[in-house]
Amino acid sequence: MKLLSLNCQGLGNPVAVSSFESVIRFHKPQVVFLMETKLSNDKWEKTRYELGFEDGDGVPADGNTGGLCLFWKKEVKIKVKISDKNHMDVKRKEADGDSKWRFIGVYGCPEKENHHLTWDLIRNLHCGNDESWLCAGDFNQISSNAEKVGGRLVQEQKLIGFNNALSDSGLMDLSFRGYPFTWEKKRDVLGLIEEHLDREVANKK
Repeated sequence: MKLLSLNCQGLGNPVAVSSFESVIRFHKPQVVFLMETKLSNDKWEKTRYELGFEDGDGVPADGNTGGLCLFWKKEVKIKVKISDKNHMDVKRKEADGDSKWRFIGVYGCPEKENHHLTWDLIRNLHCGNDESWLCAGDFNQISSNAEKVGGRLVQEQKLIGFNNALSDSGLMDLSFRGYPFTWEKKRDVLGLIEEHLDREVANKK
C-alpha cells in the first residue's frame, strides 16, 4: 500500500487543487494525509471527490489556519479512532475485522514554546500500544542541527526533547530520498532558512 503525507499549505483554490492532482496522478497513493489544508468540512469533502478518493475524514481549519485531511481509496478499509488539530489516529482493517496496522498523521505544534506538547502527544499515542504503527507528517521540529541551513542553531535541549520522545515511544526514523529540506523561509537579516520538518517514523514490528 502506498501512503502520501504532505503539508499542502492551503487547498482553498482551484490552482492548488489542480497542482495537487498532478502529484496524485504521479505517485498513485491509496491513502493521503494532508496538513494545513485551510479547508472547512464541506470544502474538504469536495476536494476529496475532486482528487478521486472514495472515503475520507478531516479536521476543519480554524479560520485560515490549520486543517487536516485523510483520504483513502475504497479498497483500503480504515477506521478513524480519534482526530484533532494536531493528529489523526487511524487503523487499517482486514476483511475479517482484525487490525492490520496503525497510522498516525501528525502536524506538530508550530509555536516553539509549545513543542513539548508534540513530545507529549507522541508518548501518549504510544502508551499501551502493542501494534505495528507508522507516524508521519510535519512535526515542525528538527532532530539535529544538521537538518537546518541558515538562521540560528536550535537549542540542544529542544533537540534532545524531540529525540527522547521518539526513542521513548520505540520509533525509528525511516530516512528519505531526495532533497533533504521540506520547509523554507526567506528572512531579511538571516537570509534563506531551510529545515527538514517532515518525516516518517515507525516501530520495529
